[in-house]
Amino acid sequence: MAGLVLLAVLPLLLFVAGESYATAGGGARFDATRAVDVSWRPRAFLYEGFLSDSECDHLVSLAKQGRMEKSTVVDGKSGESVMSKVRTSSGMFLDKKQDEVVARIEERIAAWTMLPTECIIFYCFAHFAILELSENGEAMQILRYEQGEKYDPHFDYISGRQASTREGDRVATVLMYLSNVKMGGETIFPDSEARLSQPKDETWSDCAEQGFAVLLLLLSITGETSATGGGGGGGRFDASRAVDVSWRPRVFLYEGFLSDAECDHLVSLAKQGRMERSTVVNGKSGESVMSKTRTSSGMFLIRKQDEVVARIEERIAAWTTLPTENGESMQMLRYGQGEKYEPHFDYIRGRQASARGGHRVATVLMYLSNVKMGGETVFPDAEVRLSQLKDETWSDCAGQGFAVKPVKGSAVLFFSLHPNATFDPGSLHGSCPVIQGEKWSATKWIHVRSYDDNGRRSTDKCEDEHALCSSWAAAGECAKNPGYMVGTSDSPGFCRKSCNICTS
Repeated sequence: MAGLVLLAVLPLLLFVAGESYATAGGGARFDATRAVDVSWRPRAFLYEGFLSDSECDHLVSLAKQGRMEKSTVVDGKSGESVMSKVRTSSGMFLDKKQDEVVARIEERIAAWTMLPTECIIFYCFAHFAILELSENGEAMQILRYEQGEKYDPHFDYISGRQASTREGDRVATVLMYLSNVKMGGETIFPDSEARLSQPKDETWSDCAEQGFAVLLLLLSITGETSATGGGGGGGRFDASRAVDVSWRPRVFLYEGFLSDAECDHLVSLAKQGRMERSTVVNGKSGESVMSKTRTSSGMFLIRKQDEVVARIEERIAAWTTLPTENGESMQMLRYGQGEKYEPHFDYIRGRQASARGGHRVATVLMYLSNVKMGGETVFPDAEVRLSQLKDETWSDCAGQGFAVKPVKGSAVLFFSLHPNATFDPGSLHGSCPVIQGEKWSATKWIHVRSYDDNGRRSTDKCEDEHALCSSWAAAGECAKNPGYMVGTSDSPGFCRKSCNICTS
């Protein structure tokens, strides 16, 4: 189907659907309600109607005006481009931003993937188009597949020394289908976990039976999304409200991410719990300790604690394109007058980084109340800090960098890692002191891999899962923090033995 797009995220990192400046197919806004998660392992997303018919025809026209050559593959040892029987299409390259249409499509892809346009390697096919995202940009390649032509299963990431070249490693691929195909030509993922559950009939080729596949012709444009989303007021996840406010570090602001009712519900859950003085992680021991750098109070909810919490967690997964299992429990925070969190990093260094879930790759901050003065989230090292205009409504702390005001219902998403999975020092951030009023917020930290399974022991055995469980229990944490310590039948806690919930 012309205009159909498939985004496949390679193992290194994640990408996000959402940005309000980009224009979607036919000149409309980028509409993430058409982006469907079709597989989580690997992460693959389908966007129906990403390109208009005229944009598809324009790209095909550009290809026909150029000189099409036999496609090549990269030799793993030499790094040279060589012809191979595993890839039999023909192709040619355009210039980046060759014309207004190409530039507009590149901007739209940046909006979907949350990578700036200079990170784009763009491949377009006369019968379908591929965009690969790396650390640096290349030109657009146009490809055409005739009858019998193919590209055997392969990886798009680069192994060996080629991964450290000018372009860096490839982290994602966007396939854009520019024409309909009567039979065959499907994109196939032989090892996708979703392959066994995908029904196929006589309209699919024999090749498509070998794995999870995307059919070019017969998919209907429904505008439905499989992500359980919903913006403010319970509506769908609406990425047209998400804007890129900084590319270095990558920071995105979504106004109206939560409804007023959802904000009030989260605050109510926090007030029903036991708010304790917030702590920080000791870099050497990995223990949670109190520090004058962080003076708020907080508590943790249980994941999927109720329908509202579960719906918000699904919405976060839709925005970040990471499954809910990669997220920690939501932390509820209250900042009273003068309380703050000095600039810090969310990524984890040292041995703790290889523990449960691995590195924190992204953070979603959700503002649950308005603040009369202060309480801004500040990024001291953001490149855009010097160009942000501020007046007397901003605190002095906010003047120290690029800042976001806490507005009830809004959310900020930022990445702690670069696309190549290295630390981003620009992600340094803090919460400015509250000057007037109080600030309520909810934080969701998201890891590079599942936070559920990694490092968890079998719940069939009665044992603690942290060395400090006994001391925490002695300090009364079983009652103060039951979500983590005790848990529920669906989500067992980590200190069940010390809390006497089970017996050996």
